[in-house]
Amino acid sequence: MNIKKHISTIRTELKSARGKKLLQFLLFTFIAFIFWFALTLNEEFRYDVEYSLSLKDVPDSVTVISNVPNTIKTNITSKGYQFLKNSLKSNKNIEIKFSQFKTNNSLKLGQPELSELIRTSFGLNSHINSISLDSINIYYTNKPGKIVSLKVNAIPSTNSLYVIAGEISTDAKSIALYSINEIPNSVTSVETEEIICNDLTKTTTIKAKVLTPKGIRAIPDSVNITIPVEPLLSKKKHINIEVINCPEGKRLIPFPSQVEVGYLIPKSLFNNETKFLTVVVNYEDIAVHPNKLPVHVIDIPEYYQGIYCSVDSVEYIIEQ
Repeated sequence: MNIKKHISTIRTELKSARGKKLLQFLLFTFIAFIFWFALTLNEEFRYDVEYSLSLKDVPDSVTVISNVPNTIKTNITSKGYQFLKNSLKSNKNIEIKFSQFKTNNSLKLGQPELSELIRTSFGLNSHINSISLDSINIYYTNKPGKIVSLKVNAIPSTNSLYVIAGEISTDAKSIALYSINEIPNSVTSVETEEIICNDLTKTTTIKAKVLTPKGIRAIPDSVNITIPVEPLLSKKKHINIEVINCPEGKRLIPFPSQVEVGYLIPKSLFNNETKFLTVVVNYEDIAVHPNKLPVHVIDIPEYYQGIYCSVDSVEYIIEQ
């Protein structure tokens, strides 16, 4: 009810002499704005404009070796309406047509060609004041790629309660190399950029560039490196003591014959150990330790850490 009452009041006010003057004022203001807007759009202004760059219609038999610049910046003098039209474009992209600019294994665009592409995209009546790139040289080849192996250059380390469990892997086992010239026979592999990551607490994947000699392009030019990380769990086990280097005809019996060994093991191996620790005493240590023989833990499997024994030495008897 209140809304209807307000609408009725507004209609009454607009029909009054005061209301009619207000409507006339608003109408003339709107007409003046239209004239001002039209005049402004017809004036020339300077604008800074940024375009993305892309190659178009590249044949399947061609491999582009050079990196295409991502963007090009320019300062333009143009009419206001051209700037408004350009601002409304959802995709500010300049396409470099392969067939239009190809020469002998390269696409070459100087300032005149770049200016023409920008003017075509922005408006033919515009004037280019400056361009961020002096020229663009894009090299390509029709030669097939050379397949080489990939070496991962990674230096990872984990938190003290975690371990790198397994091989560091990538999503590409081999790399294809392309060049205008013949690739030397000595180039049989490439490697990634150096990746250094510390204090890891979970399996981590890092994107890394593939490094190549100058004038050679790698496909793929980057790979995902996966570093498998697992937590370490505490485990204890009673292990029989073995005797080594005991002379023939003699028998050394340690007391106790078993020791408790504690260690940290990767989570995935906790219930599925395939390799085991060995605990030994060395008969030859009698010369240095006649009363008690030191206990040694040997054959320590990879990934096991923090190993300790419940005793560091044991008594013994020798039987002939």
